[in-house]
Amino acid sequence: MQQEWISMRTFFNQMVNLSDEAWEAVLSVAHFKQYEKKRLLLSPGQVCDRMLFIHQGAMRLYRIEEGIDITYFFYFPDSFAFATDFASFKTDQPTHYFLECIEDCWVTLFYRSDIYNLYERFIQMQKFGRLMAEYAYLMMDRRMSHFQFHDLETRYLALLQEEPALLQRVPQHLIATYLGVTPESLSRIKLKVAQQKK
Repeated sequence: MQQEWISMRTFFNQMVNLSDEAWEAVLSVAHFKQYEKKRLLLSPGQVCDRMLFIHQGAMRLYRIEEGIDITYFFYFPDSFAFATDFASFKTDQPTHYFLECIEDCWVTLFYRSDIYNLYERFIQMQKFGRLMAEYAYLMMDRRMSHFQFHDLETRYLALLQEEPALLQRVPQHLIATYLGVTPESLSRIKLKVAQQKK
């Protein structure tokens, strides 16, 4: 576990400089878990009371609207490493989303009650929570802007530029749900973009 703790502290320190005392408090409420691929960790109607730091594996946050699968976020260790539904987590209201492991996952789990207790005890953790919430808002705003103002080709090109590793790691049918199209439409746009590069 030592290497996992080191990588997690590095992530924390990219946002706030935690004292050793604060870090020990974080570790005291950390729960290491392993989940198999396809495990559902959250479903609509449940209240999201936890945050998951991903050490290995990948997850996606999605919902079903009128029978259509729509992915909102993918979570990886090398990107935005905490997986949760921030709206449900912050408001204590039921979620509309599923949170699914799309690979076998090793994670550290933090319960909301413990996180809020850390906020009360350490001002650095208050800042950490604020920055996490701001980042989640910015990511959602970017997602909405892409859908409101850009066509499929532009969204796909943005994905190529901003998240190229996602295209290598995630199955095409899930990428299609992220871009809001059918797998067939995604195949056509990939072929068109590839031909334009020749």
